[in-house]
Amino acid sequence: MVADRTAAPGELVVERRRVLVGTGTSAVELGEVQAAGKKRMAATDWARGTRIEQGERLK
Repeated sequence: MVADRTAAPGELVVERRRVLVGTGTSAVELGEVQAAGKKRMAATDWARGTRIEQGERLK
């Protein structure tokens, strides 16, 4: 889902009920995330568990 918020490419935006990642044009909402060797989980649970900081970028 494309979100109504902008963010730099790879930038994570963690909100109360959603996690967004910036692209070249607009932010995309993450639904589920699967870290290497882990089970799939809701993006919001993943962000809380990994303690993502606002503005942190995916590599």
